[in-house]
Amino acid sequence: MEPTVTIRRAPRRRSTHGLTLVETLVAVTVLGVILAVAAPSLRDLMERRRVIAAATELASMINYAKAEAAKQRGGGSDNGFTLHLEPPDDASTSCARLTTNSVGDTCGCDVAKADVCVNSTSSIIREFVLDRDTGVSFEAAADDWGDSNRAITFQRNNYFGFVKNLRLTATGRHSGAQLRVEFNSVGRVHICSPSNTIGGYPSCG
Repeated sequence: MEPTVTIRRAPRRRSTHGLTLVETLVAVTVLGVILAVAAPSLRDLMERRRVIAAATELASMINYAKAEAAKQRGGGSDNGFTLHLEPPDDASTSCARLTTNSVGDTCGCDVAKADVCVNSTSSIIREFVLDRDTGVSFEAAADDWGDSNRAITFQRNNYFGFVKNLRLTATGRHSGAQLRVEFNSVGRVHICSPSNTIGGYPSCG
């Protein structure tokens, strides 16, 4: 009688490669929840960065005008620079435009884009036009605009003219974050946080 040979099969092992459909769906759902929670925070973070960039650029324009005006000789009407802060003709933008001084300056922020500096000897030195679709805008205010029509003249040893305590406030529409550039009558430029919504800057007085 021949011996009986028994063949035993090794138990099947569950594959450790890949994910099941259920596991994939769970992972996608968890990722979606995380993104939904993180998206507003990321949006606010990016908006705060744009507010900081806007305030920094505005302060830089003022400091540049001061420094370049100080290098010039004489104080005639065609010397120095003008910082235009008029309300733009297009309400969808915020505008700051630094130009050379001249009689009959047509480079203001309230001039239609096609007519900027037309028939004028003034020229644009620096320009910062911010589309409000970015979520950030800036506004100009002063204790007294005098007769400047929101156009501030910089000449050697002479700032403001009749403008008193200029304030340029950049604001994020969604986050509410704000930074303010203050320029006082002695020529000091100062960036502060009026609502303490951005760290690293002193509170505005």
